[in-house]
Amino acid sequence: EALRASGADVAILFPNSFASAWLVRRAGIAERWGYATDWRGRLLTRAIPPPAGLHQVEYYRHLVHALGCPNGPVEPRVVVPDGAITAAPSWRRAVFSIKSPRSSLEFRGCGALA
Repeated sequence: EALRASGADVAILFPNSFASAWLVRRAGIAERWGYATDWRGRLLTRAIPPPAGLHQVEYYRHLVHALGCPNGPVEPRVVVPDGAITAAPSWRRAVFSIKSPRSSLEFRGCGALA
């Protein structure tokens, strides 16, 4: 019920289970995208053939790229909002001394529902 109530138009399914595809189909989500595994290809509106031999990170990056969404860098990034470092007490400034470009976390038109 919560998934149906979310009003989502698209679901990108990272779990490869039949149950996850069945759940989003029953929730009435029109677009269901993911890897065509576990006999769920007919439940998906965009079924991508899964690659073999990739690390889990690259496996999911491949899916997102195949669906037309841009991927950011593999390395984790922490983005601190402008002014947060100067507003924080001095003992916290050292924790957030590493900056990364904002663009590294942008997902440009694609979103996720956890």
